[in-house]
Amino acid sequence: MARGITIRYDQRLFDLEENFVVFNPEKKNHYAKHLLTLKVIYGFKDCLSYKSHLKHLRLLKSLDLKGITLTDSLLNEIGMLVHLKYLIIRTKAKSLPPSFSNLCNLETLVVNNLEGSCMVLSPCFWSLAKLRDVRMECCTLFDPDINEPTVLDEDLRLENLRTLYVIYLPGSEDTEDIFKWFPNLQILEVCIEQLPDCSAEKICFPRLDVLNELEELHLSASWDSFGEYTHGFPLSLKTLKLRGLALTYDTLSRIARLPNLEELILEYTIIEEGKEWNMEAFFAERSS
Repeated sequence: MARGITIRYDQRLFDLEENFVVFNPEKKNHYAKHLLTLKVIYGFKDCLSYKSHLKHLRLLKSLDLKGITLTDSLLNEIGMLVHLKYLIIRTKAKSLPPSFSNLCNLETLVVNNLEGSCMVLSPCFWSLAKLRDVRMECCTLFDPDINEPTVLDEDLRLENLRTLYVIYLPGSEDTEDIFKWFPNLQILEVCIEQLPDCSAEKICFPRLDVLNELEELHLSASWDSFGEYTHGFPLSLKTLKLRGLALTYDTLSRIARLPNLEELILEYTIIEEGKEWNMEAFFAERSS
C-alpha cells in the first residue's frame, strides 16, 4: 500500500472532480487514510472545490501543497493533522488559524504568501514548541490592528527554532529585545520598516548580539533614508548581509573583529557620509 504520493495535475488531461479523489473523503480511496506523505507540485492554483478536504488524511507527517492555493476551510483543516512534522502551503490568509495550535509535532513551516500579503504570526504560532524551520516571503510578530506583539507570555521561548525568515519588524523601541523569544536561531533574515513620520535617525533596531548561535544574518531596512545599526553582532556569525543601512567606521570595525565571519555582503549601503572606505585597513584588521 502506498504511504506517499506526489501529484502533478494537468486539467487538460482529465477532469478534476471525476478523477482526483485524494481530497474527497466520499470517494473510495482506501489508501488515502494511510498516507504519510502528500506532495502537490503544481497545476491546481484555485481548482479545488468545496468538496475537497484534508481532515481524513490524519496520519500525514509531511504535507507539501505549494501547488494549491488553500481556501480558509482547507487551511483550518490542516490543524487536525496532528502528526505533521513538515508543512508547505500557499495562501492568501493574513494569519494562521487557531486550529494550528494542535500541530504539536510540527518542525518545518513554509508559507508562500500571495498578493503581497504579510503573514501575522498569530498567538497559535507560539504553541508550536518543536518548530525548527520557519520560512515565509513576509511575516510579522506585530498585530497590525493594535501594533503590539502577538506573543501572550513574555517568558515564552521557542528554543528549538533555528531558521526564521523573512520577518518584518517596525523600527520602534518595542522591537529592541524581540529576539529573546528565539534564543537559538542560526539563520535569520529580518527587514526593519520605517514608521510613518519617522526619520532614519529615530529608527530603532532590534538587538542581534543576543543571538549567540546565529551563523547567517540578512539585515535590511525598507525606507528611502539610511538608518544606522548601532548594536553589536553575534560573534558566531559566518555570513553577514546588510542592505539599505548606514555604516560608520566603528560599525565596520566591529564587523572586522567577528572571529568566524567568512562572507560579508553590502548592498545599497552608505559608509560614514560618503567617505571612501579603506578596504585594505578593514582586511588588515580582520587578519590581526
